[in-house]
Amino acid sequence: MPDIPDTVADSRNWKPLPVPTGPVNLICQVAPIRITFKAAPSGGFILPVGKALRLKAGDAGHIKAAEALGGVAVFEAFG
Repeated sequence: MPDIPDTVADSRNWKPLPVPTGPVNLICQVAPIRITFKAAPSGGFILPVGKALRLKAGDAGHIKAAEALGGVAVFEAFG
């Protein structure tokens, strides 16, 4: 999944991920979510329910639901 400009992301119902100021875990709940990162254009993927992804400070990307149910992304700080 290639990275896409903000204007295209908005027209395709992608939402920007909050940019963390420190390391966090992004945990998927309810339904899978689809994520793509600006720093890794070929790194788009689906995060399944119950799985976590570690984000570094400053990671920027886009997110949307992978299914009609919609998903929930929970950010958990650690340190």
